[in-house]
Amino acid sequence: MSNTFQGYTWDSRTTEGLSIYNATCYRWSRDCFCHRNCLPFWVLDCSFSPGMRYRIGSSHNRWQLRIPGAFHLYPPRIRYWSDTRRAVPYHGSYIMFRGGEAAGLDRFAQNSRHFARFLDPEGIIAALVQEAAQIGETSQDQGFWQAQARLCQLIHALLTSQPIEDNLYRVCKSGQGPSRSDFVVRVRNYLNEHLEGPFRLANVARHVHVSLSTLTHRYRREAGETVLATHNQFRLRRVKSMLLLHEKLDNVAAHLGFSDKHHLSKWFKRMNGISPRHFLQGGEPRGKKGMVWA
Repeated sequence: MSNTFQGYTWDSRTTEGLSIYNATCYRWSRDCFCHRNCLPFWVLDCSFSPGMRYRIGSSHNRWQLRIPGAFHLYPPRIRYWSDTRRAVPYHGSYIMFRGGEAAGLDRFAQNSRHFARFLDPEGIIAALVQEAAQIGETSQDQGFWQAQARLCQLIHALLTSQPIEDNLYRVCKSGQGPSRSDFVVRVRNYLNEHLEGPFRLANVARHVHVSLSTLTHRYRREAGETVLATHNQFRLRRVKSMLLLHEKLDNVAAHLGFSDKHHLSKWFKRMNGISPRHFLQGGEPRGKKGMVWA
């Protein structure tokens, strides 16, 4: 079997927010590799061949086997190693893009491993990556918006996936995730309606008539993220809205329960990767400190 590649890099195209950079599908029977990755893009890649190994964060961490056909989602600037020397012949694909934070993908990197895996039993994501690669191969720059449309479909499939464990998800049939339970809806509604003032889990638990332990474990199981992560998303969205409406930092801080504008600025930069001033100047998020491996 000869080595084959299909794909394209839209390196001259820039858009604000979510933007495809590259989509590639490849097969090879030789020239396998073992190397470190640390890219400024979001990366979603897959090994369809058994035997590929990976490790995250440090060269001292142990190698782990990848699940064939499962996609890995890596946030920008995270260090990870790929080793295909035991996977011959090799078949894989990947897509790289900007703006995953704006699309809400941050929550998939907030687990203990700082990345996420997606089982794709129906080949939903695989088909979208292949279509984007084919569009790039045949249309190149002119195919940017067609490939961008595939990326948007792909993001929807990730966001509606079913959580299985800490960093493992299952892509649902036709990209349609399970409807949120009444429990999750009640928690989210309460959080969204009580952004003013300090955040207390006990108040949330009291509102939905469960213990603190039940709240934390059940919500994470059914929503795929922690209660605090959801609260932070709602809070960040409210802060951005108020800033765009020209509210002063002091007023925003007082309204949303921060001790002062310096506390707010520090929290905003930790959550969004940039300061409030940089945000108002149109700056692009650089990824949260918890996801960056220097």
